[in-house]
Amino acid sequence: METERLVEALEPIRLPVEYTQVNILELVGAFALGSLAALAAVLVVRPFLARRKDPVAEARKKIAKFADQPKADRLLSLARLHAATGGSEPPVWLHEALYRRDVPVDFSALEAAILRAAATTKTRPGS
Repeated sequence: METERLVEALEPIRLPVEYTQVNILELVGAFALGSLAALAAVLVVRPFLARRKDPVAEARKKIAKFADQPKADRLLSLARLHAATGGSEPPVWLHEALYRRDVPVDFSALEAAILRAAATTKTRPGS
C-alpha cells in the first residue's frame, strides 16, 4: 500500500483543534516544569557530590596561621578554635592564662586538644 493511500485511509483526528496545536503558554509552562524538576534533582544529588572538608587539616591550617601572632592573640585565637571545634573541657590553666599574663602557656597541649577535638567532629558536605 502506498503512503498516500494509507494517509487518506486514516480517520480524522477526534481532538479539538486547540489540543492539536502547541501555543507559547504551553511551551513556557513545560520549560518551567522542566526547570523545577532539574532544580529538585540538583538539590537532592548535591550533598552526595560535594567535597568533604577534612576537619583536622582545616584545624592544622588555622593553627599554623595563628603561629605568627603575638602570645596573647595566639592564645585567644587557639581558645576560640578549641571552642569552635567542639572540644571538651579546655585545659584548667587556659582560663587563667586568658586573663593573666604571668601564667605559663603550653601551646602544644592546647593545639593537641584542638586536633583531637577536630578528629572527632563530623563534617557535613559544604560546611
